Amino acid sequence: MFLRYAPVADTRRASAHPYKSGLAGITRAALMIFCCSAASLSVWAGGCQDPSITWTIYSTYSDPLTSLPMTPAITGDGLQTDSGGNTVYTSINGKVTARLNNCGTHPSYDATLQLYKGRTFNVNLAIGLGNDYQKFPPTYSFFKQGGLLNISDIQWCQNNGFPNGCTFYTRLTSALDGPDGKTYHLRMETPSAVSVTSWLPDLTANCPYATSPVQVVFTPGSLDPSGKDTYVVTPVLQGTNTGTDWTAPPQSSGCPVNSSLPSGTWPAGVAVLIQETSGNSYNYGQYDVPFKFVIQNP
Repeated sequence: MFLRYAPVADTRRASAHPYKSGLAGITRAALMIFCCSAASLSVWAGGCQDPSITWTIYSTYSDPLTSLPMTPAITGDGLQTDSGGNTVYTSINGKVTARLNNCGTHPSYDATLQLYKGRTFNVNLAIGLGNDYQKFPPTYSFFKQGGLLNISDIQWCQNNGFPNGCTFYTRLTSALDGPDGKTYHLRMETPSAVSVTSWLPDLTANCPYATSPVQVVFTPGSLDPSGKDTYVVTPVLQGTNTGTDWTAPPQSSGCPVNSSLPSGTWPAGVAVLIQETSGNSYNYGQYDVPFKFVIQNP
């Protein structure tokens, strides 16, 4: 699928930048437990406070690039909703932490939603797209998760000279608790997106297909009707449009041969499930995971 950065009056891509989370000495597994940088773990470090945000998970939406109606695979708990019935999360002591990771020596500028007691979200992996490594999760319904969602480098526009808004492509990670007591990470981490600085990508994640870039449309508060800095976050649907139908995209090179492909329904928001463990492969299959988040500075 054709990808481009689309800032106002400019189409340049994000340049690659080195890994800089400050956690290089920690094991890969530890990095995957909590996807954010050391800066995220010290909100008040050096007198800096990470800005709070409002994170809304939509119950339905239209894909911005294809206009197709979408049923999200990531949904909210419905305990606090807006006028459209979408679930809203704001920071509440002991229940919800929703923030921009701006503090520390090497801030990641990620947006993070961390849920604790009393608030949850749901992940439905009902539509499988391929499983090259034949490892299967204990469930395809990660419901009532008190886990974590993370959008990488969500402030890319402001930090790259586009304060009046732009569209760019980044990555998603998460932390989910499996019924087997293990931690799983649902991710979209295509190499064509903005480089990750706060967690280590998995070498098997883009098998059998390249996972979806995560599109972020940023509008500053001065131009948004809400008066707030607003980030609209959706996955870029993958697939080949034949003109009359959609088919699977090309498989990634270097992946195991899989005679059961193509499978699933296309176009799809391609995500991978990574188990937090050691071994020959972390990849527990790819799934169609459409979603829409709207993130705002309150």
